[in-house]
Amino acid sequence: MAGNWGERKHENSFSKQTKSKKSHYILGFIIVFIVNATVATIVGVMKHKKTVEKELSIEEFFSQEKLAFRESLGVENTNAFPQVEEAQSIVESTEKKVSGDELKNTKKEIEQLLSTPAMLVETFNKNEKFDLQAYEDLQADRTDFLQSFNMYLLEAIENALQEDFTQQSEKTFEQMQKGEATGVEDLDNLIKALETHGYKMGDYGVDQDPQWLLEHIGNWEGIQGDKAYLQLLTDKETATGAAYEEMTLLSMEEISVTLLKLEEIYNTYKDDDLSSWATLRLSWHATELLGLYIRSDTDLEESKSELEGFLANHQDSIYWSIIDKAVQDYRSNDWQHTDYSFSNKLIIMFDDTFSGVREDDITNANRWPLHKQTLDHFDLLTEKKDQDFLNDLSPKQVVSLYMYSIEEGQVDDTITLYDASTIEDGMASLRQEMLRQSAAHFWLDLAYETEYVVERKNKKEATVFFLKNADSPNEIAMKFILRKTNEGWKLLDITAK
Repeated sequence: MAGNWGERKHENSFSKQTKSKKSHYILGFIIVFIVNATVATIVGVMKHKKTVEKELSIEEFFSQEKLAFRESLGVENTNAFPQVEEAQSIVESTEKKVSGDELKNTKKEIEQLLSTPAMLVETFNKNEKFDLQAYEDLQADRTDFLQSFNMYLLEAIENALQEDFTQQSEKTFEQMQKGEATGVEDLDNLIKALETHGYKMGDYGVDQDPQWLLEHIGNWEGIQGDKAYLQLLTDKETATGAAYEEMTLLSMEEISVTLLKLEEIYNTYKDDDLSSWATLRLSWHATELLGLYIRSDTDLEESKSELEGFLANHQDSIYWSIIDKAVQDYRSNDWQHTDYSFSNKLIIMFDDTFSGVREDDITNANRWPLHKQTLDHFDLLTEKKDQDFLNDLSPKQVVSLYMYSIEEGQVDDTITLYDASTIEDGMASLRQEMLRQSAAHFWLDLAYETEYVVERKNKKEATVFFLKNADSPNEIAMKFILRKTNEGWKLLDITAK
């Protein structure tokens, strides 16, 4: 009995262990099944999501990206942003039946167009090596956004204030500059978005935030000059377009120090480490400061001392010839006032293409003929057949005489303005081309399209540039190359750009 009882006890124990093991197996199986089912469900959902994304039509994809773009920019509508209009035109021009690859590429193009300013910087930072053109494109795109933000800002303020626009707009603008809530949701959302994307409110509207750029651009390898300029703006808070009122409060001495610092940055980095974007901003900044410096509200005696002191102490400065011209005008008015304006000449002088030119090398093309003595020179050339006077002409005067003479149809006399080596083998073809230009009034048309004429010369050679009256500054329309000979300056070549 005992043995049987023991056996039965052993059997019961074994049976329990067997049941226990079976329970563990079943439980394990259930757990594995649940895990696999869950994973399968997640994978299925992801596959479904991808399938849905793939199935989005080009119109649906555009609507999705446009919404994300608008929300990220903190704007109620995207009417002021040409990127959206361009993306819309791509959608409209896309055929209904396109291949999968074509659809993928079109969506990628729309995605790139609707990249926000912050995303553009992130994309630039992903480049393994520094790419100057990519950086220039980045700043061009961010400048486009700046203009769009300003257009939207004006529209948003007008819509918010409506009848009270005239009375309240200045107050609202000041609140936004200080980062204060305006009580208008659209405007407050815009301020937050501007901060996110590296912009801020300034005296002239929205401007780039130099501190944000310093913190977010990851590679300064080929643009150390840009970094130095942005650091100056951050330290001194005299960014052009962002703090004009602060600039007007600077003393003449403070303006002088900043002007010289801008020139130092330009001279230090212009050859290899300064982008065209930074060069243009720097030159505009210097232009505004120099205008304030010349027309300072300081006591006249103090102003006289400061300006004459600058001429005495900084004779190699890029600003010297402009300040000298202003001082001459002050002296002619007994130091009471000056009517002198240097316009955009400093923008040209800060362009390395025109390195070394001074104020009087740049003239406004606001007359025909381009030089006031050209009519007298024309008479000497065509009527009196006198060539000796050519020795006394500047390169710019020779070019003006050349253009006017062709317009008057005096081709044979005009050919004598060319260097002999240039016309040895091509006299007939040159004469034919000059007759064509005369009939088409080519040079008269060029004069009307030109804003500035710039003369750059040394003892042996000279170049006379014609700069267009265009949106892009310093755009060269035509250039004349001349050589100094025993008979005066003679034409070597004429090149259209």
